[in-house]
Amino acid sequence: MAVMSDDVATAHGCSAGRRSGLPRVVGVFALVLAASSALPLTPAGQSFVGLLLGEFGRGFLPGLLMLIGFGSPYVFGLAVAAVTFVVWPVLLAQRSLQIPVALLHAQLCLVALVVWRSGDVLGGPALLGFAVVGGLAFVVHSARTYAEADGPSIAWLVRWGALMISGVALWAKLQRFAEIPFRIGLDVACAAAVSITVAMGRQSFRAAMRHPKVPP
Repeated sequence: MAVMSDDVATAHGCSAGRRSGLPRVVGVFALVLAASSALPLTPAGQSFVGLLLGEFGRGFLPGLLMLIGFGSPYVFGLAVAAVTFVVWPVLLAQRSLQIPVALLHAQLCLVALVVWRSGDVLGGPALLGFAVVGGLAFVVHSARTYAEADGPSIAWLVRWGALMISGVALWAKLQRFAEIPFRIGLDVACAAAVSITVAMGRQSFRAAMRHPKVPP
């Protein structure tokens, strides 16, 4: 998996209190991703923000569970934007990205299992496979980088999180063929996540060209 071969030292080169080095365009796309939470999403035209406020109207705990369970892509967008535009200690920036990505994987595995068992949607087994393989890859990479240094790099976390969100969003768009018409909020979130993935891939390619690995 190409994304797993990211040079661990790339994002560990930032000392405490310096900017992450992420392209500003990534921060812009991340803000778009976060803002898509206020756009119509469900077939009934409700936005995630509307659903979240409804859950908080029932009580703090239901709202918190909704935010943790289904809000991780939008929280990830806010975290990426903050890391891009604000000077943070590197370890704090890493943790602010790692938490929503980990929550995204956990919720995706649960939802994919429920969807697969229901059998009422298109590509249920594909989503489950994507969730399991992605989750295992995240765990393995995290364990390896913690053994070598301070955990996954900022650049890797941004690219990986955006890649996972892109995959889920594209799968959700597929459900239109099953007469589950998600609204424009999904399209905007998908476009933003794909754009982040592409921008981060270009950054990694340029970095590889500037600092090629010379075989011993």
